[in-house]
Amino acid sequence: GLELYAITYLRCQNEYVEELQGRGMKVLAAVDFAPADARWRVAQSLTHELDEILLDNGIDVFLDCSPFIGPGRLDLDARIAVVPIFYDLIPLFHQRDYLADFNRDALASYVLAARAVARADHVIAISGAVADDARHVLGVDPANVTLHYPALNQDYLRGSNQASQDLVPSRAFAVAVTGVHKSKGLKHLLAAYQELRKRQVELDLVVVLPEQWTLEHVMDEWDPTLSANVDLRVEVSEVEKVSLQKLAKFVVHPSVEEGFGIPMAEAIALGTPVVAAENPLNREIGSKSVCFFES
Repeated sequence: GLELYAITYLRCQNEYVEELQGRGMKVLAAVDFAPADARWRVAQSLTHELDEILLDNGIDVFLDCSPFIGPGRLDLDARIAVVPIFYDLIPLFHQRDYLADFNRDALASYVLAARAVARADHVIAISGAVADDARHVLGVDPANVTLHYPALNQDYLRGSNQASQDLVPSRAFAVAVTGVHKSKGLKHLLAAYQELRKRQVELDLVVVLPEQWTLEHVMDEWDPTLSANVDLRVEVSEVEKVSLQKLAKFVVHPSVEEGFGIPMAEAIALGTPVVAAENPLNREIGSKSVCFFES
């Protein structure tokens, strides 16, 4: 997910870069990833190195495509214009879930970086809901915010030709492409699925998780009664993910908070029915094409 956002926006920046270069300006677009463990220290030191690199090379504008709120990344020299991609404030809304493994310095750095968004020369938001957070939570001037939705992987534009029956369950199934943090709603999804099974609904559930550690996290609290009908998959290929989303009876998107719900947008692009949690972002993406449930 993080890489997809970053790569998408690096590609999208071409139009901005070309426009600015057309005015005789030098532009550098860069990515560093959200802090994990001690990586926030690396990001902090990178900021100081960036100052020197940018100034030495006469860069006028720094476009920052780093996923989430990288620590200190906007504290660049005042002579350099900074335009960040603003993804969401979920890590700060749910600190216990997202930042539990970080020390106080890392948390403080996240908070300072969030405040720094308001000082940016311009902000690009990935959804209208995120743009609202920039305005109402961080106090960014509405005139200083541009809305730019992510682009989907090309596989989803030709998804019907890419789907493989060999990669999906033989029985009828629904699929959720999700994560384990509280905002993703996975616990509520599994509880709801258990209720469906009690009502004799014959439908399997496939849950696609992003990384091995998320699978281990789920298994720590796993209910063995789910094993016969819930298929947990991790780090699947794009072809497998397309196949699951295309051939499912429906895609369920249980996230109660999102910056932008890529799995829901992917399912809509494939023409697969979608069931999603009721919230402003999901409404923004799904509009009238999605069946919503109260979260």
